[in-house]
Amino acid sequence: MGNSDSKKTGKLGTQLRGKLGDAYGHRGHKKSNIYYAYSPRTNRDWVLGDNLHWDHFVLCEADPTISSVDYQPHPISVRDSESNLISVNLAAVITLVDGTVIWRYLSTQKRDAKSLVGARDLLLSAAKNEGASLQCWSREDIDSKLQTRANWTRILAWMASARNFSLSSFSVGIAALIDARKSATLQDVLLLGNRESSPLYAAAAFRGIQRGIYISDLDMKVLSLKTIIASQDA
Repeated sequence: MGNSDSKKTGKLGTQLRGKLGDAYGHRGHKKSNIYYAYSPRTNRDWVLGDNLHWDHFVLCEADPTISSVDYQPHPISVRDSESNLISVNLAAVITLVDGTVIWRYLSTQKRDAKSLVGARDLLLSAAKNEGASLQCWSREDIDSKLQTRANWTRILAWMASARNFSLSSFSVGIAALIDARKSATLQDVLLLGNRESSPLYAAAAFRGIQRGIYISDLDMKVLSLKTIIASQDA
């Protein structure tokens, strides 16, 4: 038993070191953070290579129109104006609730319009050939959603702490509350449980918002006990 567990742990450790090593290597000469983050949407961990990709990750996790997302898609091979084959890394391949597939490309340089347009020109036809739409986001696009990012950075940490718990029973309690009142606050949700279970009720509520079951004011106001959680028809 001990030898088997050791081997399994070693394999997982090797995989993690490999992913982190690749991320460090892709930084080049830049000095940026590497994030190993848990995604409640995909229920798995991801390696994110810099601050820009982390901020993008937070916004994707917060977007209720997203059904699934791959934060480490295979590089896309495209040809430049001189017919040279080059590899372009996407930040994510996203599938929306309505089935639309989006290739999300991030411009890594602030106000780098030339770089953004050049990459878009190369990727547009490749995306179309795969039945996908292309979205190019800059740092300005991501920074336009500062309140959402700030709130969901806190929420993702909360949800990550509940990753090993089943939230089904807590979701049922929240659904009953919202069905009866159409709208509730985060404090109302916390009061459904005791000291031990209240955090799990909150995690279940956040999962409902993330999946578009409920709406909230998290894009406009600071996360607090007064945060609104409401039904879609409220």
